[in-house]
Amino acid sequence: MPIIYGFALRQRHQRLCQHGHFTTGLVVDHDEGPIVEFHTEAGHLVRIKPETGGKSYFARGAVVSLYYNPGDPQHNFALADYYLLNARPLVFIGIGIILILAGLFAPIGS
Repeated sequence: MPIIYGFALRQRHQRLCQHGHFTTGLVVDHDEGPIVEFHTEAGHLVRIKPETGGKSYFARGAVVSLYYNPGDPQHNFALADYYLLNARPLVFIGIGIILILAGLFAPIGS
């Protein structure tokens, strides 16, 4: 259900912002979205492919800010971007609310 996914996504992003590490990365390529490289605090180079919804959202060479979990930076990260941290989860929550209201007000029977 979209509303549950939206709340889970929002909670994951809030947890990363509060407890994760903040850094910047560089967009090095595109493959159905940007490919970003960044260095962890331990100095390890990590290459990630965030979900942004489009190839042109970030240009090659752009510097992006992100949060990551130092225990699993390859898979547990979030770009520090308003749309990705706030608006996208709210879209799913909104769709879920609309579906619930549509079900509540749908005509019963024929």
